[in-house]
Amino acid sequence: MEIDKIINENMVKFDKWKEILNAHIAKEMNYNGYSMEERFEIFDNTNELLIDLANAFYKYGQFKDKWDDSKCSQIVYGQNIYLKSTKTNHTFDWGVYEDNFVLQSYVSYPENFKYMGDDFWTSLLKLQEYGDFKFVENSGLNKEEKKYFNTHKSNLFRLLQNYFLHDIKNIKRSEFDRDYEMDLGWFEMKWSFDTRWEDLIENGCKAFKIIYNLNYQLWKIDDIKTKKIIKNNR
Repeated sequence: MEIDKIINENMVKFDKWKEILNAHIAKEMNYNGYSMEERFEIFDNTNELLIDLANAFYKYGQFKDKWDDSKCSQIVYGQNIYLKSTKTNHTFDWGVYEDNFVLQSYVSYPENFKYMGDDFWTSLLKLQEYGDFKFVENSGLNKEEKKYFNTHKSNLFRLLQNYFLHDIKNIKRSEFDRDYEMDLGWFEMKWSFDTRWEDLIENGCKAFKIIYNLNYQLWKIDDIKTKKIIKNNR
């Protein structure tokens, strides 16, 4: 669906969203000033806001997939709902944290990076056009690795450096211990609370679609392998 149509469909909710967000901000600034019942009400309303925006993501992406967004959680300085893809079993964290809307997605199946073409990496770099994009490393470099690889400037460089270092460590493991999953980190998009709703919908939709497709391409390699193994074992 065209992004302008999705924005127009949601414009009637903008005033309500603003009230919900303001209540969330006020509650976080004076947490003890609210009763338990008031906190629950604000939490539920904020979840409703997040689900409304997630529904815009789904509609724009037109994914051949189903979603489970029934789970949520309170976190320090914010809250999340979890957008789980039925097809890939991948979960996106979507929520509010401190002064931002935040979308996070662990890098799934990074061992399949070697099969990705240039379009994959072009899409990854395009994320920086739609918000504050960052690749967050799950583990830092040791002292020796920092001499050659340490950088804070390029998300792509840090992602690939972690991939290659993990892959080298995997190669060095014994042949009997190669069933090894990489845990590189996650993609993160942020939009400040003062972002216009129109911009949040547009940029959120586009970023979510890209991240979904990146994870889908990595997952699909494993899915094909699994189906071949099942077929050969019949």
